[in-house]
Amino acid sequence: KMIAQANSLKSIWSSSDQVRYRVLLYVKPKIAEYIKDIKLHKSQIIEDEHHDGGLEVHCEITHKLELLPQIKYWLPGVYIIEPKWLRDELMGELEMYQKEDKQLQYE
Repeated sequence: KMIAQANSLKSIWSSSDQVRYRVLLYVKPKIAEYIKDIKLHKSQIIEDEHHDGGLEVHCEITHKLELLPQIKYWLPGVYIIEPKWLRDELMGELEMYQKEDKQLQYE
């Protein structure tokens, strides 16, 4: 039973007894074909293909680290539409990185 439960997990960060969050992403046309082939997350479902070639994709996660590293890898080609708390988390990390980068450049 434990092996079956472990195999059903989406990533090492996911948990079967945690609340699931629905994440809605916009994938820019430039990387859309890659994201169709190389999924951002095991639960990825393409909800809509836009006329410009972009995609709306949703995933189900239980922990932010199931998806944030993949989103960061594909920046600026992926935008978090929902949930707002996850978008805010990413934006906060990027702002912190920018500030630290500027400090290092002037030292």
